[in-house]
Amino acid sequence: MKIMLKKKDYVRTIIVSRKINRKNIEEAGIEDLKILFYSYLALYYTHENKYFENALAYKAIYDTLRNNEELKKKTPAKIDFDFSLDYKTLLENYVMYLVIDQHSPDQVKNLIELQTKYADDLEQAPHLKNIVEAILSTELVSVDVPSYGLGNLEVFRGPGESSEDHVKQFRRQLIQHNIRIISKYYERILVNRLSQLVGVDVDSVETELCDAINHKLVLAKIDRIRGVVNFKQRKNENEVLNEWRFDIHKILDLVDNTCNLINREYDVEAAK
Repeated sequence: MKIMLKKKDYVRTIIVSRKINRKNIEEAGIEDLKILFYSYLALYYTHENKYFENALAYKAIYDTLRNNEELKKKTPAKIDFDFSLDYKTLLENYVMYLVIDQHSPDQVKNLIELQTKYADDLEQAPHLKNIVEAILSTELVSVDVPSYGLGNLEVFRGPGESSEDHVKQFRRQLIQHNIRIISKYYERILVNRLSQLVGVDVDSVETELCDAINHKLVLAKIDRIRGVVNFKQRKNENEVLNEWRFDIHKILDLVDNTCNLINREYDVEAAK
């Protein structure tokens, strides 16, 4: 994996990684190899912009050090490719890659786990605790990235264009969070009013709303002529089945009535 990363052959990097059994890498006594393995995976996922997988890679490294104080003391600050093993930085990367990932049930599940399993760790990092609470909240949040005080995190100050992309992705998730919250309380809303509530201009809110619709994060239609957004509430399984049953009964009633009318016409013709 190291050779492939040095050659920047990212396709073969992931192919080689799949030859390693994940269960074997979890065995006691080879924690140093486990850390190295997941650090290489994190470098690959960073290049491929796979945020959720990257978060899990950082989580694996963080958990390994978190559960072994002796290993934490003798672990170097950095390893191959200048990869930081700073305990605080690992937690920050785990949280932030999870936050900037596209909203999904898996993302929410892991954020909730952060609030419970890692509650003590987040208490010592209030900047991370605040952003986790904001993403999980049912209220509108600020979309002003600098206001969160996260500019010094490695995710946002790394080399190349990736750090700029991470900032854009973080802001996108904040905007789409607000759109999802608004969709729960509104059936219809003017686009101008939506942009005011979200905290961005009309073009940006339309772009992010379309993206949220495409990813099925919200159910909505945009009437551009009237400048109105119509939100539809997502139906659960029982509601969908009840509608389907009602429609089936309605069709069967129509077929039955039609058959009765046809038979009546036959009887009239036969009487003649």
